[in-house]
Amino acid sequence: MPKIRHNELAELIRRCRYCSDVDDKVKLLYRINVMLPKSTQLEFPSLITKNYVNKALDIIEERIDVTANRAITTQ
Repeated sequence: MPKIRHNELAELIRRCRYCSDVDDKVKLLYRINVMLPKSTQLEFPSLITKNYVNKALDIIEERIDVTANRAITTQ
């Protein structure tokens, strides 16, 4: 499983949240998603709205935090 690059993902999530162009938000969301391990990746609906992008970012942040906490507790 690839190591999650938390700092890079956090920066991309921040950029995505503040991006005003929906097409750019979706591109960033796809980029963020492929950086995640397969088991953590989201499946996207065929129609992606700005609201969906924001909700997906919340879910990804939650999953990243859970993964990070799991790594810390197993060390």
